Amino acid sequence: MEILKRAGALALGTALVVVVGHATAEAQNKEFRGSTVAVSDSSLTVKAGEQTLSFVMNKGTRVEARGAGTRTRQAEGVGKSPAIKVTDYVKAGDPVLVSYRQADGKNLALTVRPISSAGTSGPAAVDSTTNVQAKVKSISGNTLILDQNGRDVTFAVDRETDVLAVGGTHATKRAGGALPITDLVHTGDIVRVEYREAGGSKKALEIQVKGRATIPAK
Repeated sequence: MEILKRAGALALGTALVVVVGHATAEAQNKEFRGSTVAVSDSSLTVKAGEQTLSFVMNKGTRVEARGAGTRTRQAEGVGKSPAIKVTDYVKAGDPVLVSYRQADGKNLALTVRPISSAGTSGPAAVDSTTNVQAKVKSISGNTLILDQNGRDVTFAVDRETDVLAVGGTHATKRAGGALPITDLVHTGDIVRVEYREAGGSKKALEIQVKGRATIPAK
């Protein structure tokens, strides 16, 4: 069975945790893409063209970066607190993609992702990837099929596919740093898939488990 590496999502100041949200809340989230102007443990300022937005960060903010999960597991393996912060992965001038929502007149950062280029910046920016949320119809070591309103959507998965799931850190640690994808994603789960289309197929870059199987998949 294909073994997938687990990388790249952490809650600030805590172990690797993914907070499962509701689909209705997901629809209210916004994205902003640009260059980092300033960053600290609790705030992030990003500029895109003539627009500058400031974001508040807390323990629920996730930093999605390669190597973060490995670093967290290594620290936990020797009984140390990971103590990983956003400033470990984001510096002034770095391009980032921020997922956020507005609350109490402030922009609350939900995820902060370092990216290779700010590209076409701002709130209307379109990343080179696409996201879809739906129910898992089937899952194997190299293929994920979602049931999206009665239509099958197929994704290829491999060692580069990141999986974010509640309890994933501890399970991966117990397994020695790697787990089959089928140990973390199950038929009937509600997942968000970030993917890129190439050569007529959809390559899953990240799978985030939003809700465990409560309704049987069709």
